[in-house]
Amino acid sequence: MDDMQRQGALILLAVSVALALQSHPLPPPTANTAAAAAAPFLSAPSEGEGRWTREALAMDPRNRSAPWAPFGSPSFRPRFEDCGTEAFLRRHGGRGGSTSVVEALPFESLGFEGVRRGMLSTSRVERERDVMFIPQAVMMSTQTAGRSYRGKLARFFVRAQHLPAAQQVEQTSLLALHVMHEALQRRSFWGPYLCSLPAAAPQPFLWGREAIRAACVTWAAAGVFRSQKICAQSVDEKFEEYRGHYSDLRVAWRSATGTALPGDYTLSAFVWAYGMVDSRSFGWKKDDGAPDVVMMPYADMVNSREKGAGLLATFYESEHGVFGAAFRAMAPADSQQELFLHYGDNHCHATQYGFADAETKCN
Repeated sequence: MDDMQRQGALILLAVSVALALQSHPLPPPTANTAAAAAAPFLSAPSEGEGRWTREALAMDPRNRSAPWAPFGSPSFRPRFEDCGTEAFLRRHGGRGGSTSVVEALPFESLGFEGVRRGMLSTSRVERERDVMFIPQAVMMSTQTAGRSYRGKLARFFVRAQHLPAAQQVEQTSLLALHVMHEALQRRSFWGPYLCSLPAAAPQPFLWGREAIRAACVTWAAAGVFRSQKICAQSVDEKFEEYRGHYSDLRVAWRSATGTALPGDYTLSAFVWAYGMVDSRSFGWKKDDGAPDVVMMPYADMVNSREKGAGLLATFYESEHGVFGAAFRAMAPADSQQELFLHYGDNHCHATQYGFADAETKCN
């Protein structure tokens, strides 16, 4: 077997294992939920202790100890007794319509094979038919964060919007803090949604050097990147982006509250939460019309495709007096056919989502 074949075999195995493990069934709930949830997270260094490294993040034994963690990446599965996402949706005026979530769909992208979670139609879907509706009441946003908390956390979300420009954090980081905090609780309104999220962030900077190198060989050969070197640099830049957002959050927290970021809000916890937001959030608008990002339970199970059968589009409207997001078929789909959303072209799918196709360029 030559070097190219060995590299191809390695990334094939790596992607197959990662995708399979992200659909790993939940372990049974534990009595001490908060402690069990926090255990795998890498502790953040105290201020002035030095820089975090990607290798420390990926190779910390506490991260590797979780059985569902591919390649030792920071892994976390929020544990709540109620994990019925569809029932959660219906209780608050939403509906899944003629859809179902399947845990192990065959997956193939640029020659990589494995399994993934996805959404199927349970009956034939005609063009311009709404297939599901997600009410605003179940979404997670910076607005719900500001309304949900008391004490320092509430003070932070109020003051973070008005800090000096040099101390502000972006909306995605604020939403990641919201997701991270809720996932660490014993109970959460969003528990049925949070426990449906993958156990590991999908971004390639967490895969380990050999898997990244093999992925870059394949992606460069397919023209996703102009070269393997550019691919590797892009993966490194994604990690630096995450680390920078975490540093900004620590600075903003101290400025807004006068205290250090709580010990539970570790770098690993933040990477997991930010990875979820970065790969699964939707664009939205605040009550005042300002742009925002939100997490939409159930709808974020839909995978990406640019065009073709089963493609959905999002419309923000009211249904029976409830405001939310309707997902409408742009093309017909047969029963048991997978449904898709187009994730957009203004970002690199490979570094943001951990997959790529030949049509998506990262140059």
